[in-house]
Amino acid sequence: MIKNTEIPIQNERVELGIRYIGYTLGRDVYKDRDMLLLRKGLTLTESYIDRLKRNGVIHIYVYPGKAENSEASIHKHE
Repeated sequence: MIKNTEIPIQNERVELGIRYIGYTLGRDVYKDRDMLLLRKGLTLTESYIDRLKRNGVIHIYVYPGKAENSEASIHKHE
């Protein structure tokens, strides 16, 4: 049996905005509870934030701090 001794990193609820470009999404984002807009773990870009705003999203969950290699992640996910 393998024990996980790492302390899980908590994600936090924040108001959607461009200041979170480069942050990692902490939870899946849905529209009307059934339409997935963005998946957890994705690195936020300006275009993803714009998409969420167009779909009426006001708050999201992110992990604290920008993602490592956020520049590479941004290009990878677009």
